Amino acid sequence: MASMGTSGGYFFQQVFIGWVVYEITESAFITAMALALDTLPNLMGAPLGGVLVDRLNKQKILIFGPIYQLLLNIGFGIGVYLDKIEVWHILTFVVLMGCSWILIEPARTAITADILAPERLINGLALIQLAFSITRLAGPVMGGIVIEIFGTSAAIFTAAGVQLVAVFMASRIKIKLKPQESLTFKSALTGFADSVGMVIKNPIVQGLILLSFLGPMILIPFTSGLFPVYIKKVFDLGATELGLLLALIGVGSIIGTIGLASLGDLKRPGVLIALSILFGVISLVILAQSTGIVMASAGCLLIGVSFTGFQTLIGAMLQQSVTSEFRGRVAGLFMASWGTVTFGSLAAGAFAEFMGAPFATMIGAGAMLVYGILVIGFYRNILKANKN
Repeated sequence: MASMGTSGGYFFQQVFIGWVVYEITESAFITAMALALDTLPNLMGAPLGGVLVDRLNKQKILIFGPIYQLLLNIGFGIGVYLDKIEVWHILTFVVLMGCSWILIEPARTAITADILAPERLINGLALIQLAFSITRLAGPVMGGIVIEIFGTSAAIFTAAGVQLVAVFMASRIKIKLKPQESLTFKSALTGFADSVGMVIKNPIVQGLILLSFLGPMILIPFTSGLFPVYIKKVFDLGATELGLLLALIGVGSIIGTIGLASLGDLKRPGVLIALSILFGVISLVILAQSTGIVMASAGCLLIGVSFTGFQTLIGAMLQQSVTSEFRGRVAGLFMASWGTVTFGSLAAGAFAEFMGAPFATMIGAGAMLVYGILVIGFYRNILKANKN
């Protein structure tokens, strides 16, 4: 429930940021950059965030993180309501919002691993992903409708209200946490060095972290990052249809998460990761070849299934590959991949600016296929790895 609150605010943000920026600039490049810039802090900050999560109270992180987010939304919403917002304000807002995720996401993953037995971790993380999927479905649709009827500032204030739900639900989590180590500058550096050493010694962790870049660096930027361009230039539609496409990714995510949560005790999750990557490539091709919103909708469903599949399975395999003392740190390294959304979005936006969104998406499909084959080919043990 706490995850639904934070992700609900995020998916409202994806709609109102994309819509406002493209309306102001009519630039695919700037729109894609604005939609992705909140992930940039993850690139350097998430590994450090993982170190902090292993030494701070995870539940308090899940309470105070959304408080920070809703305060930012309230301030930004006031600026939009007063018509005082320029592009640089929007970019600053998304970067500041992105800083909160370097602690929230590692804390969420690590506390889930603390709560559950190892054999239930994939199922549990799938249910956490289901919370994201539900809001991925409802948030964009509601955001698009609110923008159409009440305006952009109303959507921003609604996002703040949803994040308040996250604060309340996180405060209701009942878990007996182990005493944390004292946090000092020296202990933080030691913790980071230990996490680097752990990755060097564990080839499966290396391969999984490399695969974790596929979703943030390619699948998201070359699909939903270009949706405002598809909607306005390719399909000639409005904000409601933009919300619909984003919501259909949520439908696909729900299908994927329910499937994962019901599979039980997976023996070879790496094989499903490879299959999820293949689905991602196919979804990019379908979107690129779409001549209307119906075909694009089919691609969005498959995007949701694919993204949920490899994100959940990679996250679970990483947690199962390390001891409890490294849970926050390996989750932080996993989150660092989200910092590459910015670079993927810059590339996607540049290709779309000069050659059109469909051509850009086809480039993404080729890149995803080649990258996935190279990493899995080099780290073949991922396909053979047992859950234990």
